Amino acid sequence: MLKKIAILCFFVVLGGCVSEPVDPAFVGTGAIDKDEAAKTRVSLGLTYLKNANYTQAKFNLDKAIEFAPRSGEAHYAMAFYYQQVGENAIAEEYYENALAYSHNDPDVVNSYAVFLCQQGEYEKAKTYYLQAINSRNYVATAETYENLAICTLSHGQKEEAIEYFNSALNHQPTRPRSLFLLAQTYVESGRWEEAKKTLWRYERNAQVNAESLFMQYRIAQGVGDTKAAIGYGDLLNSMFPKHENTTKYNDEMSKFAPAAKVTRKLANVKPTQIASEQLEPENSILQGNVEKIEQTASEKVDTEFSDVNDADIVDENAIADENQTTGLDILADNEQTHENIEKSVENDVFHIVQPKENLYRISLKYNVKMDKLLEWNNLSDASSIRIGTKLRVREPNNNE
Repeated sequence: MLKKIAILCFFVVLGGCVSEPVDPAFVGTGAIDKDEAAKTRVSLGLTYLKNANYTQAKFNLDKAIEFAPRSGEAHYAMAFYYQQVGENAIAEEYYENALAYSHNDPDVVNSYAVFLCQQGEYEKAKTYYLQAINSRNYVATAETYENLAICTLSHGQKEEAIEYFNSALNHQPTRPRSLFLLAQTYVESGRWEEAKKTLWRYERNAQVNAESLFMQYRIAQGVGDTKAAIGYGDLLNSMFPKHENTTKYNDEMSKFAPAAKVTRKLANVKPTQIASEQLEPENSILQGNVEKIEQTASEKVDTEFSDVNDADIVDENAIADENQTTGLDILADNEQTHENIEKSVENDVFHIVQPKENLYRISLKYNVKMDKLLEWNNLSDASSIRIGTKLRVREPNNNE
């Protein structure tokens, strides 16, 4: 009887020992899912690398390759690690392994091309960029064209870079970085009209910033539009007073005496007295696409605009020194410049609202504060206007 009880107790104890549930990822020591473990280690390694913890990054990436020696993803991550720490020869070995093990995955191909371009191997990089682009089912074609354009530009080939930027935009027409860099390349090539159109496209798809405003200034400078250039400079000072581009603009302008100054005529003042005053262009801002800053610009921009009447324009013969130039290298006695100034003052008492226009954009075009437009047109708020609305853009006189 005691023997039977002892045997029964043995099986009860044995049953208790094996009743603990087993982790489904393990069946003994050899059943770990090594591919999943490798992916986890890659993720950890890249996270540590992002946080500049290189020791832990290397440890986890080594473990990833230990778990999955033929994982393209693991070798790709290790290549990136060595690239970040400046071991380029080793990085290239891991990139080649990653290409082999991933069967030339286009994402790996693109990254390898970026690496090659950074090493100055332009022709080889170009080959891999185009290989990625021509891969079927590759969804990052626009990004790779953009990378190729940047690589080409870094080797001084502007025309070819322009072609690749345009190819990127064919695949993704609203890609902000490609639009900005293409506009910048047009500026550097002196292709002002193309630069202007491209930058307007950029501003429709990205927030206007100090870099884009400074580029607008450069474009206006390039086409000889003095008033527009000064207008963009005013925007830089109003919206980004501490930005380096604003400082650069102010430094440029401070080197030159103003070419013209719109001066009010004074009663009983002799012509010789007027001629002794330096003239400076009235502030004006070229109509540009700044829809993306509609909500904030009215708060940031508080530029005071001068109310200039037709009778207030000084005749160009009153310019004292014909040899003074502005930072835009525009002669002070340029007749066309003064004609443009006069026309901008005299034209358009009313404006018909066009598609994609808003009250802020119209206020920039006519150098009028938004609250004045609201007052003159009896509008409750800026959203009250519609396409085809007729707006008064100049202050009504007593007879109107």
